[in-house]
Amino acid sequence: MPTPTVHAPTPTSTNPRMVDDFSDPSRYSSEENALGYYTGDDDTVTQKTTVQGDWILLTFDTSSYWYSTLGAPNTCNDYSQFTKVNFAVRYPTSTITGFNIVLQTTNNSTCTGLNQYPVDVTSLITAATAGNDGWLHIEVRLTQFTGADLTRMRAITLSGFKSAGQVEIDYIYFS
Repeated sequence: MPTPTVHAPTPTSTNPRMVDDFSDPSRYSSEENALGYYTGDDDTVTQKTTVQGDWILLTFDTSSYWYSTLGAPNTCNDYSQFTKVNFAVRYPTSTITGFNIVLQTTNNSTCTGLNQYPVDVTSLITAATAGNDGWLHIEVRLTQFTGADLTRMRAITLSGFKSAGQVEIDYIYFS
C-alpha cells in the first residue's frame, strides 16, 4: 500500500499546547520541539522527517523510546489546565504496532528526579478509524495516567513498542 503524502490536519482546539507538529525539519534536526525544548531518542530509533517536513517517521525495536521535553531541565511544568493529550499516527507498512505513551513528572520540590506514568494506547489505535488521509487521531484523557502530578510535568515519551516496526507521528499536543 503506498504511503499517503498528505499530513493530518493541524489541531484547531482553543488554547492547545503544541508539543510538536514536525513542520520544521531544521528545528527538528537541531533536536528541538515546537516548545523550544529538547527532543530525542535512545539511539535505537531511526527517525527522520519527510521531505515536506510535516511528520516524523520512527523506525523502532521493542526496547526503543522517543521523547520530547516539556520545559527546561529541573523545572516543574504545569499542565493541570489540560484534560487530554492528542496525537496522530499512521503506519506506512500497514502493520499496526501498539505502544505506550508515557508522562514523565518530577518527583520533588526541586523539580528533579523522575516518575513515569505509562498508558498502553494499543487498543485506542486499533479501535480508531483512519480518515481518508490514513491518519488515526488519538486522544488520551490525562486522568488515565493514574498518579501523575500534572503540575510537575517533565516530558512525554513513546515506548513499550509491542514489536519492531515503523510509525509516523504528525502532531502531539495537550488540550
